[in-house]
Amino acid sequence: MKKVGHTRSQINTLSRASAPERRSTQVIFFYGFMVKNTIKSPLTATNVVVQAVNNVKPCLEVRKVRKSGRTILVPRVVPKSRQEVLAMRWIIESARQNQRKNKLSFSECLADELFYAFQKKGQARQKRDELHKIAQTNRAFLRFRWW
Repeated sequence: MKKVGHTRSQINTLSRASAPERRSTQVIFFYGFMVKNTIKSPLTATNVVVQAVNNVKPCLEVRKVRKSGRTILVPRVVPKSRQEVLAMRWIIESARQNQRKNKLSFSECLADELFYAFQKKGQARQKRDELHKIAQTNRAFLRFRWW
C-alpha cells in the first residue's frame, strides 16, 4: 500500500482538473460520490483512487522513429513517474468527455470514471489496453531503440 502523502498528491492532482473557483466544493462532492460508490466495496475512497490509478498505469508505450524513409513505432518501457501522470491524465480526460456527453457535474463523472478504473473497465483502461496492444504488435522493431 502506498503512503498517505502520495495518495493526497494524486487526489490533489485529480481535483485540480476542475475550475479553481469551485475547487473546494468539487472536492467535497467528489469525496461524497466516492463514498457512495465505495459502499459497494469494502475499501475506503482513497484506496479506490490509488487502485484505480494503478489499474490504468501503462507499462509500455510506443515512440516514433524515422528509419530509412519511413516512420516506425518502437515500443519502450514507461518510467514510473510518467506512468502515474499518463494514468491520471487519461482518467481526467475520460471524465471530461463523459461530462460533455451526459451533462453531469465534473465531480460525478470523475468519481464514476475512477470507480470504473478500479473495476478495470472504462475509457481510461481501454486506452491503456490499446496502447499495450500497439506496443505488442510492434515488438519486432525493438532493435531500432537507441535511447
